[in-house]
Amino acid sequence: MTSYDYGSVMHYQANAFSSNGLPTIRATKNVSAVLGQRLGMSPIDILEVQRYYGCVPTPTTTPTSAAIETNTILMSSTILIEIALILLFNSAISL
Repeated sequence: MTSYDYGSVMHYQANAFSSNGLPTIRATKNVSAVLGQRLGMSPIDILEVQRYYGCVPTPTTTPTSAAIETNTILMSSTILIEIALILLFNSAISL
């Protein structure tokens, strides 16, 4: 089990669903945490996917146009969608 991942690609940003730009979600334990981001998978996202699939990815430095490079992992959008669903499902279970 990993610690709570405020920076997960699956986490909503602090002002998600806001009509006026003000925060709608706030961290209660780590009040200085930045919530969510859409730049790529967080290190904990990557670790959880590795654990789920029981593998360690092969590093790459040459992304193709049909894939997104996140840290050292090259993944297609189909895999990213599946990962997002897994992370969402696992988050719902641990609440």
